[in-house]
Amino acid sequence: MNRYDLMDALNRVDEAQLEATGRFFECGKEQTMTRKPIRTVRLVLIAAAVMLMLGATAYASGLLGLKGRVVEPEETFPVSFRSMEGDEEPIEGNWTGTYALEFESPETCPPVRYRFGWLPEGMAVPDYALAGDGWVKRWDYEGKPGFVPWGAHAEVGDPEDRDHFFVSDMYYAPQFVNGGALILLDTVVDSVEQETWGELSVLKLSSSKWENFQHEQTAFDLPRHFVVLFHPEQGWIFVVRGTFPMEELVKIAENLEVEQTEGLVEHGQFENPYDFFDAARG
Repeated sequence: MNRYDLMDALNRVDEAQLEATGRFFECGKEQTMTRKPIRTVRLVLIAAAVMLMLGATAYASGLLGLKGRVVEPEETFPVSFRSMEGDEEPIEGNWTGTYALEFESPETCPPVRYRFGWLPEGMAVPDYALAGDGWVKRWDYEGKPGFVPWGAHAEVGDPEDRDHFFVSDMYYAPQFVNGGALILLDTVVDSVEQETWGELSVLKLSSSKWENFQHEQTAFDLPRHFVVLFHPEQGWIFVVRGTFPMEELVKIAENLEVEQTEGLVEHGQFENPYDFFDAARG
């Protein structure tokens, strides 16, 4: 649902329904409440009616500017990568994909850092990925274009079973505005759930197979699960994915601690309007 769909739905709301909704909200209201302007009250009632008509999840996810879609078979994405030193010619090409996440967001946002408030029993973030006090280490390539400013990445896995793992990353929406996207390269999405957690737009994806360049599909040994958190006001995107059960990834995301820090992430710092979030280690 986009802004035009929402406006169309607003225009179709029946006046009688608005009046009934108004009586419902007035019932039991303390008389000492400050009376809001009529226009404001009307908009609140319309929004309530629309939520009843369309469902709270679709309404919220549309407003929060996160959309997932299946990639067309012939669709490709132009990408450009540089080495860490940044002094070599970029590696450029067109990549195929299976699923894309698109974001509506301002072109700037503050950087953030994150740490885990809960991890599955026996799991821990490796020391090399930590910056102290449990915060996941961020990498700042001194403002060089082509790298995610203040990106943070962590891999957590079972030392005795390499196929049992999860990976987390912090992305920033300014990279993806004006037509960019987070892309799954070969993972075929089987199921999608959209939710809202307070100010967060949440997407939960699951997959049992992957697809090669000839669009032939092969089953994973273990299913892949993805949880995407998007804070449209602050502009950060946290993704945790891997072979851990969805319930555990959701609990990791629910207990995540995110903190804004000094600095500024800008759209112009990125050469690539695309990035990738497949569930893989290394």
